[in-house]
Amino acid sequence: MYFSLRISLPDRPGMLGAMATALSDGGANIVALDVIDREEGEAIDDLIVEAPGGLAEALRRSAEDVPGVIVEAIQPMDAWRDPVTPMELAAELVEGEPGQVIGKLVTGLPVALWSTWAFVLRAGYPIPGVLAATPGAPSLDNVDTPWMPIDSPRRFAHAMWMPPAWRMGRLGYQAAAAPLGDQDTALLLVRRIGPRFRPSELRQVGLIARLAAAAERGVAAV
Repeated sequence: MYFSLRISLPDRPGMLGAMATALSDGGANIVALDVIDREEGEAIDDLIVEAPGGLAEALRRSAEDVPGVIVEAIQPMDAWRDPVTPMELAAELVEGEPGQVIGKLVTGLPVALWSTWAFVLRAGYPIPGVLAATPGAPSLDNVDTPWMPIDSPRRFAHAMWMPPAWRMGRLGYQAAAAPLGDQDTALLLVRRIGPRFRPSELRQVGLIARLAAAAERGVAAV
């Protein structure tokens, strides 16, 4: 089966090779690698590996046996998540008919950006209105959004506005939001099991939101 791993490691020659060797020795075959970010001497990579089922913790231990390597998240996958999936989603949004774009957005974005749910919210008092949500997403009744209006992408972790269930546990949920057409409408993306959103991912969320807003209006994004 396939596993998706978010790994941070020192940004110096030989580290990626050492980590790949450690995973191979642990029975895993790397089938895809996507460089997510480089910051302050650290590289952040997403890996897709193929390995026998039930080896998630063994894969974590194998990778972290290499000094300086940290596995930020690991989860099994039903199928290989292609790194170009965000581009495919963008193409679907641009080609979509007004009135259908937002539905495509909340359905496709969790798959494209390693997330659990997506919501489109409209600022309101005392709570925002939910215009669209990923099928199976939890209710946001009684959830305030003090971060709206929003004018640029941002991320949240253990924020007090989150439902209590999102803030419980050692890691908590991770969330990111971006304006969708105007400052009073927002795209909210949530990771139940997964790493925090990195700057490059926030840029992707923002760009996809811009494309979706333009496509919904039936105009070209600028």
